[in-house]
Amino acid sequence: MAGLSDKVRERMRQQAQAIREGGGGGRTAPVFDLQGKNAVVQAGASVLARLCPRWDVARKFVRQGEAWVLSPEYQEDLIYFVALEHWWDDASGKPNREWCPKTFDEQAPCALCDASQELQQSPDKADREAGKRIQAKKAFLFNAVLGGPGKRHLTDDGKPDIRVLPMGNTLFVSVCGFMTGGDDEASAAFARGDISDPRDGYDLLLVRPKADSGERWTAQCAPQPSPLYAAAEAPAWAGWMDRLVDIPAMVEREVKGYDALYERYFGQRPPADDAGAPSAPAPAPAPTPSPFGGGSSATEQPAPAAAPLDPWAAPRAPAPPPARAAPVAPPPRGRGGPVRPAAAVGGQAAAAAPVGPEVRGGEEEGDEPSAPARRG
Repeated sequence: MAGLSDKVRERMRQQAQAIREGGGGGRTAPVFDLQGKNAVVQAGASVLARLCPRWDVARKFVRQGEAWVLSPEYQEDLIYFVALEHWWDDASGKPNREWCPKTFDEQAPCALCDASQELQQSPDKADREAGKRIQAKKAFLFNAVLGGPGKRHLTDDGKPDIRVLPMGNTLFVSVCGFMTGGDDEASAAFARGDISDPRDGYDLLLVRPKADSGERWTAQCAPQPSPLYAAAEAPAWAGWMDRLVDIPAMVEREVKGYDALYERYFGQRPPADDAGAPSAPAPAPAPTPSPFGGGSSATEQPAPAAAPLDPWAAPRAPAPPPARAAPVAPPPRGRGGPVRPAAAVGGQAAAAAPVGPEVRGGEEEGDEPSAPARRG
């Protein structure tokens, strides 16, 4: 089983805990929609998905002779990116979506955040509800591929169909539980570790609730690990790391400035004294992660060029032979009775391991966009 570094495990737990405590724009990369007319799974059905490694994983290994070794320069980090997004319905009832500029800079001006705050201060109940609807919400963005082991989905040209998979709070908390084991170290024994590992990762079954049921998305983790692709699929998966979407760079390309967001929402340019920022894309993010986001910014570890080989396709290094135990000296002869083994601690055998904790996604009511714009 592939483990998680202490840093990554702790950051995932903190973000999942923050969610429990309440704390449609133009796309430039392929995305798996969990809602709407292009949803990959219908209401009341389920879909099998496999999370892929972090977008810069090709930098993790370097070639030394005939072997792959870990690069000392690679920094382990979260396999997902956290972005803030706004959802609202236009006059015709059609849902709209835009990234929030505060994804990369908490102090960045945002016309949609301003509109949300103003509406929520209105004495009119409908205005307050609209303001809550439009406020920025977190989206957890993973690289993923659909289908089970040996049956991963391919594109029309026979390549792995890897896309961005956005998750809402419910599914994200479940994924964190699978990977970290829960909220404390006592549950760590039940953790799956890095479920995106190409050799020993785990598939996820994402279950969409029935329409108008009031239920939320659920996730189940496969009981046994499996490889990202079978040996027979290796030719189709050649160069798969180059197909991973550089998610921070994608969001950076798609985020709009103040004036453009104002015009998208109000249908007109802002007054001259209201213009908060040029409508060009937001400036490049700083190397440090945003307080809202997870994972590194687009400039910290950019997606690499094509890797010549797949380190996970190489045969495993042989395990070192077990250390040979030192010979045990025979007990000394004497007058006393036979030598007896030491008693177990407390005179009892070790108790059986407890059953693993049930992972549930918890959240405050209304922390996700309402249908049809809600994410899983």
